[in-house]
Amino acid sequence: MLHPDYLLRQQRLQSYMQEAGFDALVLSSNVALLYVYGQVFAGLAVLLQQGEAHYFVRRPQTQPETSQLHHIRKIEQLPEWLDLKPLRRVALEQDEQSYSDVQRMARIFEGAEIVNATPLLRRARMVKTPLELEQLRQCAAQHVAVYREVPKAYREGMTDRDLQIELERVMRQHGSVGLFRCFGSAMEIFMGSLLAGDNAGTASPYDFALGGAGTTALPLGANGTPLTEGTAVMVDMAGNYGVYYSDLTRTYSVGQLPAEAYRLHELSRQLH
Repeated sequence: MLHPDYLLRQQRLQSYMQEAGFDALVLSSNVALLYVYGQVFAGLAVLLQQGEAHYFVRRPQTQPETSQLHHIRKIEQLPEWLDLKPLRRVALEQDEQSYSDVQRMARIFEGAEIVNATPLLRRARMVKTPLELEQLRQCAAQHVAVYREVPKAYREGMTDRDLQIELERVMRQHGSVGLFRCFGSAMEIFMGSLLAGDNAGTASPYDFALGGAGTTALPLGANGTPLTEGTAVMVDMAGNYGVYYSDLTRTYSVGQLPAEAYRLHELSRQLH
């Protein structure tokens, strides 16, 4: 039995499908399945313009089959449960799927126009449901609790990387699931950025506002800068303490910084 909030999300998607003239919406990414079902599984969710979604599960097949949940070995089995012939416009997650996956899916919906579902999904997720808001609040509360531990985690002689590793440990102790997702085929992310001193001005190839030299394999974030007296430290560790992320950035210092640094920090704070 799905939580009513997931049915609300499906109804929102269906209203947008009707506006766009989509007969079916096929979801395959972990994020999309989590959004409509509340759990990640290997398989597909298929949403028509009316009624509850159908879930086609390859792994794990631990839940009993129902009128909406079906165990499959391969996606070509969809016609065993759904009449696909009347479907004229089928939306796939084309910004997430590989070309070969899209082509494979198109063969299943033979004769249907294949369109991109990603803009529709983004639109639906822009407005959070009551359960989503509560999950975000819970995540943010854990995030704040972790940041209270930053001064305690620092020890003299640390580098930025040393402090980041210590904060990653604290994050896991506070319930971080340790997995971080980001959108884009060339995008990569980890547990967050801790930038100290001049390294904060180093550009990164990723589409993040922040940079940092990092390493050759991951040119982002900490690079081994010593945390010496008079060093500014910016902590932007990712908050993933459940289903949703929270984004929280705070600035600390080792000892005192020049007066100009405090003036500019206060100016930035007022602007935001």
